[in-house]
Amino acid sequence: MNAIAAGRKALLTAVLILLLPIGLALAHGAPALVAKQGTVAPGGKVTLSGDALGEDKDTVTLLLLGVTYQATLGTATLKDDSFDNATFTIPRDAPPGTYVIRAKNGQITATAQIEITAPASAAAPSQGAPSPAPAPTAPASDDQQGHSAAMAQAGQPTVVPEARSPVDRAVSVALVVLTAAAAVVLLWRNRSDLTRIDR
Repeated sequence: MNAIAAGRKALLTAVLILLLPIGLALAHGAPALVAKQGTVAPGGKVTLSGDALGEDKDTVTLLLLGVTYQATLGTATLKDDSFDNATFTIPRDAPPGTYVIRAKNGQITATAQIEITAPASAAAPSQGAPSPAPAPTAPASDDQQGHSAAMAQAGQPTVVPEARSPVDRAVSVALVVLTAAAAVVLLWRNRSDLTRIDR
């Protein structure tokens, strides 16, 4: 009986180690990214905050994604699972248009939308002066093409969390509850076996 009790205790420990962190992570919430500025000129600053993007001290990469333009804005270090008010510079060669900023930490991603305006000098050219030709841009990558549909509509930046339905959240919470219940049942059975052995 001692071998059975030890086996159950080992199984309980394995279940808790494997399932509980996953359940807690899922129950915490969907990854999210917020841009403080809705409209930014090339060379201007954008302030970003992210949540549920990983573990404490993880590094998150921030990417600027347009239909025909892509750049890395920089990185942010998480405190717990988030970062607040990190400021990044929009590249001066970014053409005007609607962009997605993506926060990426391994498989965890979140996005926010911003509008990049034309540079002040290009917005109001002097009368009679020819307009400068648009700067050539690199072909769109597969990653950019995946965002083309999101770029089609202009507007103010909004939080664009990864799709997560109430059912997903309920399943996450249920996973945590079932893990805890399994732990209680296994401990109770283990205690009952030990009590029978003592008798």
